[in-house]
Amino acid sequence: MTIRRRGATILRRLADLPASPWTKAAIDTPKRSHQQIRYLQETLRLRGYEGPIRQIAVAGLGRDQPTLLITNHFLSGYEKAAPKQLYRRFLETSGRVEIQEDRLVVYFDKGSHNPILREAALDRAQTPIPWLNDLPVVFTFP
Repeated sequence: MTIRRRGATILRRLADLPASPWTKAAIDTPKRSHQQIRYLQETLRLRGYEGPIRQIAVAGLGRDQPTLLITNHFLSGYEKAAPKQLYRRFLETSGRVEIQEDRLVVYFDKGSHNPILREAALDRAQTPIPWLNDLPVVFTFP
């Protein structure tokens, strides 16, 4: 799963959607200033990529524009998970990033939700990132 750039065309399309496809949810973390969110899940295709992509737009996180997440994994088993659980397991994962001369290395902390991250095979593929001068990203687990 990665965060997608908020392009003007994407934001216009999301803003023009009626309220009905958006799902309301609450992140019930005490003292969290933005607890009421809404999200939209879509399946789409990206130019230059074969296969479907799942896009999740999340509004109400305290930003002016929705946060866009994309993945090619459809995360079976989490259809009924609470937003707080998804946030804690996927977005609040801790670790350290090190930019080396020939690669970018992500070191996940021991407390990260490793089984799900390992299932995504992040530690097997070294994907080059175009906007990082095609440096490959390497994920390591404790």
